[in-house]
Amino acid sequence: MQTYEEQHGQVLFFPTQYRLPQEAGQVRELLREGTGMVFKVSSVDQGLGIYFAWSELEMNRILLDAPKVDVVQPIVEPLLVAPLWCLPGVNCGKVYKFNLRLNVVVTSQNPLRVYVNPTAAAVTLCPKPYGRSSDPTVMACGVMELARSPLATPAQPGSVNSTYGFSYEDTPFLTTWPNIDLGISEAEREALERRIERAAAHAFVAGAGHNVIRTGRKNMAFPWTCYELFGLDFLVDKELNPTIVEINAAPQIDMKFPSLLPREKMVEDMLCLLGLSERCRSDALRGYDAVAVYDAEIAQPQESWKMVYPTADTLDLGGKMESLETEELHAHVRRMATKKQD
Repeated sequence: MQTYEEQHGQVLFFPTQYRLPQEAGQVRELLREGTGMVFKVSSVDQGLGIYFAWSELEMNRILLDAPKVDVVQPIVEPLLVAPLWCLPGVNCGKVYKFNLRLNVVVTSQNPLRVYVNPTAAAVTLCPKPYGRSSDPTVMACGVMELARSPLATPAQPGSVNSTYGFSYEDTPFLTTWPNIDLGISEAEREALERRIERAAAHAFVAGAGHNVIRTGRKNMAFPWTCYELFGLDFLVDKELNPTIVEINAAPQIDMKFPSLLPREKMVEDMLCLLGLSERCRSDALRGYDAVAVYDAEIAQPQESWKMVYPTADTLDLGGKMESLETEELHAHVRRMATKKQD
């Protein structure tokens, strides 16, 4: 990412990062200025290995207790929302930080094609009101915090998933993106969603320029050789700027709550998009012509996946993806955009 920013300018949807111990002096200076900082162990996931500090003293304690901490980021003031419904004894105001998990599928690396699924995007509210604290259960946000909280106990009668046969309960701290009330205007929400989609596209364009990926792409026999599902975790700040806090190469998509049932449709449509389901078989998806494969893919009978790259709005993103297939496809997308305008 540092190399990408040197070539194309600052990428605003990724948080500023400091490495320890190399940049400890800069972190200490920010703490002295009153900036809160989040400390992470880069090799640990699932919401673990995260610490918060508002002073040098707290930083010293973190480094003493967790010597493997190696990444530090400034704390971003988040947009706060209310739970879906009230529980007895629980603050029902707009006091909860939330995490947005957006699923992304890369259907091709050469040329790069990226889709997002906003209808099944999961929104997880932290079950404790947000406030300036060094307590990770207050400051952090994610499914792990929700699962550990006593507030995750069912507020509605439980039910049984007839397809999978397991019991599950609903919670006012978990929903999908279309169902969360952000307390903003429709125009503001549409603008935010465009920024989130562009950020998702930008992340994979930036990654496509990595030497390892570029080398692997050259060794692919066909444009359709590789596809992968990712989970991008977003934080939205109070100024409605989305920040990618994590990219998961193995996202958890099992449906443990009724509010996440749209993910079943997401999986069905993904298999259709890729031509892997019986009702969506298409020989055109297996061709050699990058433009023909693109046309066949966007014509697949699915509703929930939205292409975010390449599109007329994202072809301006910088990146090193030199290949004949890429040039041909991008020219085709530009022609389609011009034709649509005419």
